[in-house]
Amino acid sequence: MEPFGLGANETGLTTTVECIRLAQPLKIYRHRGYTGLDLENTETRDRFTSELEAAKSGQVWFSPLAAQNDPFDTNPSLRPSTPADVNRIMRAFRREFGGNATFSGLNLSEQVRQIGGSVTRARRNYDDPTRIIKSVPRMLDDARKNQCICCFTDIPDNPLMWSYYSSAHQSFAYEFSCESEEGNAAARKLGAIKYLEERPSISPVDVVRWLVNTSREGHRYEQTELELSESEYSDISDALILAKSSVWKHEREWRALRSVGEQAGYFSIRPYSLTAVVFGSLCSLQLKAFVKENLGTGVTYRDMVLDQTGYELSFAD
Repeated sequence: MEPFGLGANETGLTTTVECIRLAQPLKIYRHRGYTGLDLENTETRDRFTSELEAAKSGQVWFSPLAAQNDPFDTNPSLRPSTPADVNRIMRAFRREFGGNATFSGLNLSEQVRQIGGSVTRARRNYDDPTRIIKSVPRMLDDARKNQCICCFTDIPDNPLMWSYYSSAHQSFAYEFSCESEEGNAAARKLGAIKYLEERPSISPVDVVRWLVNTSREGHRYEQTELELSESEYSDISDALILAKSSVWKHEREWRALRSVGEQAGYFSIRPYSLTAVVFGSLCSLQLKAFVKENLGTGVTYRDMVLDQTGYELSFAD
């Protein structure tokens, strides 16, 4: 934690998405971009082999949110809060939780003493409304750099997805499945992207209230101005975690998240497990053979083919 400002860990984005509006899909797909040419390069081939081994055990690669291909992704606009507004919410926060509390629930004095800082100065800076207002953009930017995600779709036959994310139909997609009775566990694993016509906006006061509510689930507030209604909490969470422009709605994306600060890497997405691999309509025999050799007989292999009369894709018979 940064004792005289708001560090990345102050975002409160520390758990996988819990609040989902759509029914969890029983099957999700993750497009990959490997082609037969990648097998000719030792480094790429080894990386591909490691990925296939991870997929067999239900693990997928989580990468930083800031590395996604849409800079607007979970990046809301900021509308202003006045210093008076922030000061009012900070007074309520101090009345509710005391002088050593931080938004994310850490003890400010303990954190400062660990690095040999001045507790008095830290408290003064932490409660400075102007400093809080200036810190919010950097705080949200840091959060995007320190949040790892993995993206899926629930539609296997969208031609645009195959063109953009599977090397122009030359690669493949993993199919991960879960049983219907595992829906509750799936709801804790995946969140449905909310596609919006207008970019959402939040204020520094929104951020403070959201952080407090996120880190203190179930707390009964005496200072009612700190508490968020269910709809308020949902709107801010969407803006920070699950909101994208409607131009991407064809992707029907579902998203899994890791805790803030965790490094990129392979992680489980249970209750989902690998059940099939779908090969693109232009996937080479060489790539198909390599995938089958590494994954073995524990999964089903299917081919995507072009419709004979229309512009649709379908599974081969």
